[in-house]
Order: sequence, then C-alpha cells, then structure tokens
Amino acid sequence: MTTRDLAWRIAGVAVFGLACTIGSRRDLPSPHGIDTLLGLVAFVLAVAGVVLIVQGKRVPMAFRVERSGHRNLVAAIRGQRRQRPGVKTHSTR
Repeated sequence: MTTRDLAWRIAGVAVFGLACTIGSRRDLPSPHGIDTLLGLVAFVLAVAGVVLIVQGKRVPMAFRVERSGHRNLVAAIRGQRRQRPGVKTHSTR
C-alpha cells in the first residue's frame, strides 16, 4: 500500500467518523426538519467514507477519468476501425 493510498483510506476513516458524530448528535433537540437533514448528510458522508476506506486512491482516479475524455476512448477507437475499408472487427454481440 502506497503512502497516497494510505492517506486516502485515512481520509475515509475521518469522513466516516464525522458521519458517526453527526448521526449521534441527531438526538439533541433541534428545529423542525433539521434532524432529518442531518440524518441524510450523515448517511451520505458514511457511504463516502466507506467507499474511500475500501477503494483508497482509486476513487479520485475514477472521478478524473470520468471528467476527462478517456471514458469515450474505446468507442472512438472502435468507430475509427469500422470506418477503415477492409479491416475486420470483432463482433460485440
């Protein structure tokens, strides 16, 4: 495990801990609807924390790939190959 991967996993533990803290504070008296909103925020943070704990540095890399044009790279290559005359391509069924 690299230092960067360990840092992302530790960040996931911190986010999960924050979610647990927010979730435990929901029982305190609060204005109408705030406890429901805090519950949703705690749930989203808990899920994000668990994903970071399990996946580590792959999570930010996946977001970078999704934002870049690389997610369309395979389709672009296959489209170029289909346009070439005389080139056989594999069927994808």
